[in-house]
Amino acid sequence: MYTIDLAAVLQMVKIKPHEELLADGALTLFDENTGRAAFVSHQWVAKHHPDPDHRQFRVLQDALRNILSGVTQISVDVITELIIGKSPKMTHSLHPADLYIWYDYFSCPQKENGRDASKRYDSDLAKAISSIPAYIAKCQLMFVLCPVIESREGRTVLGPSSWANRGWCRLERLAKECSGDGSFFMVKSARHVELVVTSFASSCESSPGEGCFTVEEDRSNIAPVVKQVLKQKVSQCLQNGDLPSYRVVLNAQAILCRGLPMETIADVVPGFDSSQHESDDAGSLLVAKFLFQNGFSQVCEYDAMGWSPICYAALNGHAALVKALLERRANPNDETKKGQPLLALQKMVPVLGISAFFKKNNAMTVLLEARADVSPRGSRPPPLCLASFGNNATGIQLLCQARANPNRKNLLGMSALQHACATGACDAIDMLLNIGEGNLDLSGSLHAAALLHGGSHTTISRLLEARADVDEQFRPRPWGTLQLFFTMKGLEFRLKRPTRLRTLGYHHRGATPLMVALLVGHFEAAATLVACGARAHVENSRKITAADLISEVSTPEFLKDASAGDLEDTVSVLSQLRLRRERSSFNRRVSSLLLNGTRRRGRN
Repeated sequence: MYTIDLAAVLQMVKIKPHEELLADGALTLFDENTGRAAFVSHQWVAKHHPDPDHRQFRVLQDALRNILSGVTQISVDVITELIIGKSPKMTHSLHPADLYIWYDYFSCPQKENGRDASKRYDSDLAKAISSIPAYIAKCQLMFVLCPVIESREGRTVLGPSSWANRGWCRLERLAKECSGDGSFFMVKSARHVELVVTSFASSCESSPGEGCFTVEEDRSNIAPVVKQVLKQKVSQCLQNGDLPSYRVVLNAQAILCRGLPMETIADVVPGFDSSQHESDDAGSLLVAKFLFQNGFSQVCEYDAMGWSPICYAALNGHAALVKALLERRANPNDETKKGQPLLALQKMVPVLGISAFFKKNNAMTVLLEARADVSPRGSRPPPLCLASFGNNATGIQLLCQARANPNRKNLLGMSALQHACATGACDAIDMLLNIGEGNLDLSGSLHAAALLHGGSHTTISRLLEARADVDEQFRPRPWGTLQLFFTMKGLEFRLKRPTRLRTLGYHHRGATPLMVALLVGHFEAAATLVACGARAHVENSRKITAADLISEVSTPEFLKDASAGDLEDTVSVLSQLRLRRERSSFNRRVSSLLLNGTRRRGRN
């Protein structure tokens, strides 16, 4: 594994390809006995060079300098703090003397001789690609480099959401999650670096095969790499005796392999004798094999994590299997007894909600036919909220046809639309808006998009087209669960070390979506809101404005310039965002006109 030591990386003024650096003797074969390696995941700014103008890489260099000098303190991202419930301790420290950087352009071969050399599986580049999981496993640290910048061609704005949509970046994240330590550092600006503790759920929501690829053939090329990663994870779980994690990975395979030309791993545990079930019907054989492979002996039992066979079958999504389990007295309203960190799911999640979240719509249909409850009571999360969170438009339609209320909220007071906005689930947003027919409650939707990672230009533009208020002030219901949660976080802000979530808790009342985006460090959402006309001088209950927050040292320079009225360096990014919104709005209006015209012709 070729790397470059940190001192040399910080001195770079231009990123040279692997072959040139190798000839210059600048590359080092990494040795775990001499130091630690850091893997850099990033999106290429141009087609033939990752960063021809050195804008993206310079952010990484400045961020590393600021961390080493103490100017920048690494914060914990909001999702990590929400899921874990506290601020996790830093398990890795940066020391310049023993740190080596892995970066694809200078660590992997780039130039191949011959027109079709890059397509050969025996080429050095192909070998390097297949070795990405091994490289990530060797690296103790991972940096996700995703500052908000304009692409070289000026056609798109790059940032956290575009990074999360890239197929290669999704593969790298999956490999990191399967390596045993899913944490990484997200570099959003030279002075804003976040610790993200990710889980298997991230890749389940965004599988590598459903990501974007510049070269379409790469989609099929990564299939064996994904299969290799999953095989290693399954084997690791079995070797460690971690059966609940093994069951999660085994049954989530189909989700992680979406969009890829590959078969899932079958018959992981040898020894199932189908001859003993020759007299059984197809359903009995299916259940017997499923129980054997998952290490269960009965249909109605729970493992150490409080999951029953039908919970895993709902994750698996095999409709015939779910039906066969129900015929053998499995409960269609069964629920998880404990939370599952690998999937970021809480306890008391109904099996219908599991299928809805992971887009297992055939299994949903079977459960609905068995009269699974679409509106569970108490602290159980509504399946409609889970379907929205998982961007399952078809699942939303199925649930609403079964009389689920699209405006119903969960225990925190969050609606299905807010769940969809939080993850940027555009298909779910469109479905909910269509079902709502103008009666859907839009309040808090932009705040939800700005709070988590859903605040892309597409999400925000669609909400504004639906007449969401770009300057809406956040005012949760007095004494409601959400109000109590933020009040508690505000108290922690005063008594403990400030975090992003605690700072938001202190400033939440009266905050606009722009203020929320700035408080939690989602600069892509902030840039989009500014481009869409959000006002920077609206005060919250503490008399603080977005303009005050933009002056914070961790805010990117282009947002500071926009606040100060100097748009010379900012206009390209903001104008690109405005242009994309105008194009999106125009295309949606044309589609609506065509659809209405078709309906009128159908009636005539």
